[in-house]
Amino acid sequence: MPQLRKITLELPEEKPWLRLKGETEKAYQAFQAYRRLGAGRTIREAYRFLNKIPKNDEGTPAKTPSWWSEWKRYNLWEDRCRFYDAMLHEKEVINDQRALEKDKANRRALLNNMMATSQLALQQWANKLQTMDPKKIDIANVVSLKDLANTVYGAIKQQRKENDEEPIHRIEQKGVNLQAHAEMTAEEMFGLSIDDMRRMDARTLTQEIRAGLTAKVIDVDKE
Repeated sequence: MPQLRKITLELPEEKPWLRLKGETEKAYQAFQAYRRLGAGRTIREAYRFLNKIPKNDEGTPAKTPSWWSEWKRYNLWEDRCRFYDAMLHEKEVINDQRALEKDKANRRALLNNMMATSQLALQQWANKLQTMDPKKIDIANVVSLKDLANTVYGAIKQQRKENDEEPIHRIEQKGVNLQAHAEMTAEEMFGLSIDDMRRMDARTLTQEIRAGLTAKVIDVDKE
């Protein structure tokens, strides 16, 4: 049995879960075994773990020496474990927050790329349609444009959701600008908003584009 000094040790202000001044090596090893068990920890389980003792047939660990209870009392195991558990919880919260921020950044990068690609696709569609005879534009020409409008609408909706989560000055402006450009491209090229194109069926959208391009041709002829 080790010599026990029945004097309550003092907790340092920083990291009290580390070895205390006046704490013996064996006592600290016992505390480490107790500390690592987490919520619901017991000195009996800690003793079994440290000494690699298997549970008996009834599933109960071997009895612990009486001095373990003394170590627990005078070396303030409960207080130290509370600090230790709080430290682990704080680390977990910080790590979760970092993971969340990283996930947000990845989502924004993906959305920004989607918006840039969609904007380019809208411009290419507009250029293609404006070189065609309005009368020859049919549903087959427009179906993929409608699908593109759905994609752009989804990206815009997600951008707004992402941006609403924090103050405007912290928003990645690139994504917002791409969103605005995509909407402006649709308005200028087709005379329709992204939402308009998304809501219309392909036949109606084809008619609207024909009418819009025909009107532009007439205006050019007048000039």
